[in-house]
Amino acid sequence: MSRIQFGATYSTAMSIGPVEFAQRAEEWGYDSYWAPEFLTLPTLDPLVLLAAVAQVTSKIRLGTAVVALAFRSPFQLAKAALSVDLLSKGRLDLGVGIGGVVPKDLEIEQVDLKERGNITNERLDILRRLLGETHVSHQGRFHQFDDLTIGPRPVQKPNIPLWVGARWTGRIADGALRRAARYGDAFIFPADTPTGVYPETQQRIRHHAASCGRDPEAIRWAGTMWVCLGNSKSEARETANTEIQKLMGIPWDVQPDRCYGLGTPQDCIESIQRFVDLGISHLMFAPSCPPEQILHQYEVLAREVIPHFKEER
Repeated sequence: MSRIQFGATYSTAMSIGPVEFAQRAEEWGYDSYWAPEFLTLPTLDPLVLLAAVAQVTSKIRLGTAVVALAFRSPFQLAKAALSVDLLSKGRLDLGVGIGGVVPKDLEIEQVDLKERGNITNERLDILRRLLGETHVSHQGRFHQFDDLTIGPRPVQKPNIPLWVGARWTGRIADGALRRAARYGDAFIFPADTPTGVYPETQQRIRHHAASCGRDPEAIRWAGTMWVCLGNSKSEARETANTEIQKLMGIPWDVQPDRCYGLGTPQDCIESIQRFVDLGISHLMFAPSCPPEQILHQYEVLAREVIPHFKEER
């Protein structure tokens, strides 16, 4: 069995639609297909998109990377996630986070930044229970309810996997690590996390998990990798910087020693191997090349990079 799996992230800049891209990704052998959530950017709602993709695929897992609980109702999110789980016959991985990669998303929802973490924690607790339990009651600061069951019930037992995301802002906030430890089946490292931070972060999450009575070894490690193929690392880095800034609408400085796959296919293989050695078991590719090249680069990655890690070693 491969030590690492690979996901393809949809971008609105692609030359084909999101449903057709999912079909291509499945044909090319990607393990998962990921839909991001940006409220104020021209992206599709991730769970609506995955419901459509579920109807034209059969093997590839479907994930959100990530939905923002700071402005998502846990009740509506539970309903949508359970619906996609049923429609996909149990292929959903629900990635959740605090939100704020695009600050305007929080601004228009009037999210109190001082309360964002507390809101997310409470909603994540509610969400986890609603996905796996019936007759749920909760009395908290932000939500109070009694005897609530949301259906349909999950195809995946005991629950739909929750992947907890985080942001790198010079550090990964301890709140994100505690959320991953308490609720996460996987933790998603942000692309800009320095590689030297990985072991310490994993150790802290394992420590928090043990404190919660969970098996620390049950948590998987994932990461988002911005990818841009080119004739050299320097050429690809320059291109990636330009394209990510245009996509995100915020300043961006690509650091090649972090989670980027830049340069030739062999360069990408060497970069990926560093994260395999750090214990990463799932990498989500995110395109950082010109729109007209995205589809071709995903195909090249599937043909020339991924097989290296699928071979028996």
